Amino acid sequence: MDMYEYEISRIPRVKIPCSHPLVSWWLMHTGSGDPHEYLPCDGCGDTEGNAIYCKICKFRAHFECIIQPDIINHPCHSKHPLKKVLAETIDYTDGNCHFCRSPLDEVMYHCSICNISIDLSCWIYPPPLTIYQPKSHNHTFTLMARKDSFTCNACGLVGDRNPYVCLECDFMLHKDCIDLPRVININRHDHRISRTYHLGQGDWECGVCRKQIDWTFGGYSCKRCPSYAVHSKCATRGDVWEGEELEDEPEEEEIEDPYKVIDEKEILHFSHEHNLRLGDDNAADNEKCHACVFPINSDPFYQCVQCKFLLHKVCATLPRKKRNILHNHKLDLQIQGKPGEVFG
Repeated sequence: MDMYEYEISRIPRVKIPCSHPLVSWWLMHTGSGDPHEYLPCDGCGDTEGNAIYCKICKFRAHFECIIQPDIINHPCHSKHPLKKVLAETIDYTDGNCHFCRSPLDEVMYHCSICNISIDLSCWIYPPPLTIYQPKSHNHTFTLMARKDSFTCNACGLVGDRNPYVCLECDFMLHKDCIDLPRVININRHDHRISRTYHLGQGDWECGVCRKQIDWTFGGYSCKRCPSYAVHSKCATRGDVWEGEELEDEPEEEEIEDPYKVIDEKEILHFSHEHNLRLGDDNAADNEKCHACVFPINSDPFYQCVQCKFLLHKVCATLPRKKRNILHNHKLDLQIQGKPGEVFG
């Protein structure tokens, strides 16, 4: 026995005294100022470190201080008991927990009849049998704890086990897809997009990956741009979405247009104090645009009726706010330096 095994063997062990749902102590209490924040472990008596906790019984114990029974009855697999085994003794599993899909630890619980293995975390914190989120769906989702292939109605991707099912609507969802945000901003589009379980018939192309979207499944769409849609998984990627749910947040007001139309050939641009008039062809080939600082050449342009300020026509129509693939917040079109110099 090495020193680590010797120290582990000295830890006082305690049985879980109830069958109530258990929660993570840190997730529930860290920084909350709760009066029970420093309850001692019922095994070793130490108040430090994360632990499992029963709100009803006030039972608290470190994970390593719990006596792990040889046989358990798991609420999500009530057909047969699961036995505690060493992972190395079973070579026909896929090596992952049946529920959380994490790699199995050295010790796990296994049903040899159904070939189901679960890790110790999913023994302590089993997935919920039902989920009801009225903001997400009007009906309750029920866990179908089995290895069956299904196509998720929310994201359109194939899963191989444990769908959550709405019997009334004939829906099957990944657990993670039940919690998809309803309204978000992404850095690929200027407007908010909203989640829907049905995009509706049409030839939809994802605004992120540019691949086709199966309209019979869910996704995200834009209320202002009827032809814009995004795959659920593409919209919620870490490099696309900043992680903020916007359903209850007031929408940012649209900023005014970059210019006001005076007449068919004349505008007043926000970057300049004088009116700009559509220039004559080739009259400013050697001059530079005050926005992009590239030569005007033969491109259409506006020029100031009182001074030498010039803008390419395309630069004059640049929106005052724009999202960019490299940044999750809107970027403001600004004027650098003195009026009439360059944009930035």
